[in-house]
Amino acid sequence: MLNLAPDSSTPLVTQIVDGLRRLIADRSLQPDAKLPSIRAFAATHGVSVFTVVEAYDRLVAQGWLVSRANAGFFVKRRLLSFQFWLKGLIFRHRFFANFRL
Repeated sequence: MLNLAPDSSTPLVTQIVDGLRRLIADRSLQPDAKLPSIRAFAATHGVSVFTVVEAYDRLVAQGWLVSRANAGFFVKRRLLSFQFWLKGLIFRHRFFANFRL
């Protein structure tokens, strides 16, 4: 999934955050994709559970992931939010286009 460089001057948390953001932006991780559990990610990549918790929390705060109770972490559906915003904008434009001052 990610290649981490423990010897790098970049902290592991930052490497994880940047790597996952890149995978999401490149659509390698699709909207609603489930991420590995915190423990599974930590074991797979040889990092501390606390490092993964910090990385996932940052991605949630930045709007890249959502946390679902008793289900895990998922890639946020950004496109859907944009579609609703766009439909609302078009509706308002059509609605107010009928009014004349």
